[in-house]
Amino acid sequence: MSRLSILLVTLFLNSELMAQNDNGEPGEPVSRMEEIQEQRMQKAATLQPPPERSAFMRGFSRIEKVLQESPLMVGVGGLGPGAGFAVGFLPEWRTGNDRLRFKLGGVISTQRFYRVGAGVELPHLARNDLTVGFEGVHRYLPQLEYYGSGPDSSLNNRTDFLREDTLFESTVSFKLKRNVTSTCRFGKLFLNIGPGTNGSLPSTETVFTPVEAPGIDEQSNYVSGGCSVESDGRDFFGDPHKGTYLGAGYDRYQAVDIGRFSFNRVSGVAEHYIPFLNHRRVIAMRARTELAWHASDQVVPFYMQSTLGGDQTLRGFPRFRFYGENSILFNLEYRWAISMGWDMAVFGDAGKVFNRPGDISLKGLEPAVGFGFRLKSDQGLAVRFDTGFSREGGQVWLRFGRLFSH
Repeated sequence: MSRLSILLVTLFLNSELMAQNDNGEPGEPVSRMEEIQEQRMQKAATLQPPPERSAFMRGFSRIEKVLQESPLMVGVGGLGPGAGFAVGFLPEWRTGNDRLRFKLGGVISTQRFYRVGAGVELPHLARNDLTVGFEGVHRYLPQLEYYGSGPDSSLNNRTDFLREDTLFESTVSFKLKRNVTSTCRFGKLFLNIGPGTNGSLPSTETVFTPVEAPGIDEQSNYVSGGCSVESDGRDFFGDPHKGTYLGAGYDRYQAVDIGRFSFNRVSGVAEHYIPFLNHRRVIAMRARTELAWHASDQVVPFYMQSTLGGDQTLRGFPRFRFYGENSILFNLEYRWAISMGWDMAVFGDAGKVFNRPGDISLKGLEPAVGFGFRLKSDQGLAVRFDTGFSREGGQVWLRFGRLFSH
């Protein structure tokens, strides 16, 4: 996320927070990102002379370069729906040989949402192919929305609840091939679920029973562990125009206090980008699924279920509109350059949640369509502004950074 992008949007827009990334985004080491960016720029130069950038974009890039090292972040985004404006910091220190990285961050919003965390990373081990990391994060989210679990949930049952969690996690990443990386993780998650603080909405426990919202009356901490593998053949991490990304993972969530809340989860994602007209037009496609399985006498608590709805999934529905143990999602986007640094896009999304992994199918998908604008910097996609429409009305989304989060 570009700190410049956040600062600019905060100065000119007075909108409610519309972005969240609860799950970490897999990326590549800086050296790899720089390498593929250079390759893409060289290839584009052979296709046609690069267009002259506008005075706005030249100034944008100069300011971005100055602010790149600033630890201060001010803007909208990052803590969930209803959080309001947020201010935070995210300094990162590296040793001269980049053998040790340390980061410390925090963000707080006008509605008293906050997140604090710290992490240590040891990159470039074992001939630069191994990376070891340790991280601790605490979040306080007092007004998360819940409409009920399953595909038949209703807008009329809109409620809110409080979620407070602390995660300690260690990761080990190993580069198997040039574009293929495997990551294993082990962590401990401490959870507290309570009444929501939004006075205009009923609290979730007053509307839903423990049968309808498993875990609303009792929570368990978790020990989790799993591994994933990703193959990244995209041409440019920050703003892909060509190539394919594939990822798959398995995680075990072992409930410490309530055994019937234990479950397994398998996830998969695929992205593909098709360029044409000298890479000035792109078709972006993504498919994603999350499947949970467990014994017949076990259940996934509602606050650990997969969700759909929002700027990264179904853009015509409110964030976290659908909860379910399993989900499937498809995104299709066509975008084209309207000037240097500006793109326009039209998109279609479709997805659903369902009760059992065996129920996966293309029947009953919830559709959404819309259009959007993209502002890009030298680092890639900087700001996205999307308007989506569905059977439940329209939604406007503001997001910083990449098109998709895995």
